Amino acid sequence: MRDTKRRFEMVSLFDHTHMEKHLTDMAARGWLVEKIGHTGWVYRRIEPADLTFAVTYFPDASDFDPAPTEEQETFRDFCAHTGWEFAASSAQMQIFYNRRPDPVPIETDPDLQIDNIHRSMKKTMLIADPVLFLVLLMNLWNSWTRFRDDPVWFLSSSTQLLCTGAFLILLVLMAGELWAYFLWRRRAKRAAEQGLFRPTPNTSLLQRICLTLAVLLLLGTVVLQTGNSGNQRLLLLAMGCTALMFAVILGGKVLMKRLGVSRKTNLIVTICLCLFVPLVFACAPYFVIHRAPEVLDRQESPVSAEAAPLTVEMLLDMDPAELEVTFCYHDSSPLLSRTRFRQEQTYGLEQNWLYYSLAEIRVPALYDRCRQSMLEEMCNQSLYERFGEETPYSAVAIAPEPWGAEAAWQLHYRDDSGLVTVSDTWLLCYPDRIVTLTLSWTPTPEQMAVIGTVFAGQ
Repeated sequence: MRDTKRRFEMVSLFDHTHMEKHLTDMAARGWLVEKIGHTGWVYRRIEPADLTFAVTYFPDASDFDPAPTEEQETFRDFCAHTGWEFAASSAQMQIFYNRRPDPVPIETDPDLQIDNIHRSMKKTMLIADPVLFLVLLMNLWNSWTRFRDDPVWFLSSSTQLLCTGAFLILLVLMAGELWAYFLWRRRAKRAAEQGLFRPTPNTSLLQRICLTLAVLLLLGTVVLQTGNSGNQRLLLLAMGCTALMFAVILGGKVLMKRLGVSRKTNLIVTICLCLFVPLVFACAPYFVIHRAPEVLDRQESPVSAEAAPLTVEMLLDMDPAELEVTFCYHDSSPLLSRTRFRQEQTYGLEQNWLYYSLAEIRVPALYDRCRQSMLEEMCNQSLYERFGEETPYSAVAIAPEPWGAEAAWQLHYRDDSGLVTVSDTWLLCYPDRIVTLTLSWTPTPEQMAVIGTVFAGQ
């Protein structure tokens, strides 16, 4: 039977009311808190007891202190005279328990309690959360611009959706925490005018919901990358780097505390670690990819044409041995999947080739936005350049029936003399698929019918 156990408690730093109730319940079950760390709360087995807990705040304390300050020791001695025994602490938060049935409370002035809590929060949550809140807003804006510029790429990337979803979850969590705290503080100050203490709000439900959503989002992303070993490895590598990054930063701070390093020195070194370590780990995946590209194996290297829905040999009477798949990219998410494929002839006098980008829209509401984006992308491609300037392109609607499509456009471009040329690039729309197709030749009606059968019926 274990004498200690570790738990991850979902409770806000300012929520002393529910912490006290939870610790009382744990003591009644035979567990007394003795340490609060970055990896959870540590409980020691005791005989079940009816203990009263008090969570107080000492604003002058710091998580970078190697040991309790003289003022903290004096405060603990003062509490001990009234039967309050010290249990554990975390930065400014101090936890005491009392074995007496009706102990004298530590907090007797509601105004002083509110002030101590606010001064403590100003050194922790009220500094970190607004900064992180702004960082999250910047990242979400960056995600929005990526979606706006290329929604097909963005929506087909599970990694992009994972990051955006994680940013949103964190944003909701911090906004909820800040809103709950300031609402409580305003109401608590009104109650203090009448000499009353107001219980702090319980945000554990919000934390559990956000954690559940984050876990489901992460697991869903990993599962969706099962068919793409390179993306899956890259995702796991990023997760491992993130976990190791936090371990290095937090471990360094804890080690300096154990070595007795002063608060100021520990703070400066930790800030430097926060600036330097993320930069190192951000570069690590790119270093690994450069040094060991086999780690990726993203299906972006040449693959067999058998896995592609449309190939050159389906349209031309050619020996597959004369053809080579130069690349085949595939990304997939719950919203959209995208396949990009290019095949070229490697033997013979003629150089036949095809390229297409196939987007499978799984959410109908996204169809029109993706179609517009693919039309714009088709017109903006620099397929031809003259003297370093892009040739102007335009998409002209054509009859979709030969392609078996619902709608179709063909790319036209105008040269310097004003002559309009029709290219062999099309955008074809099917019920839940959009295809950008480029051929090295002008297809016959029979070949158009084959293309329509492949993309409309696969």
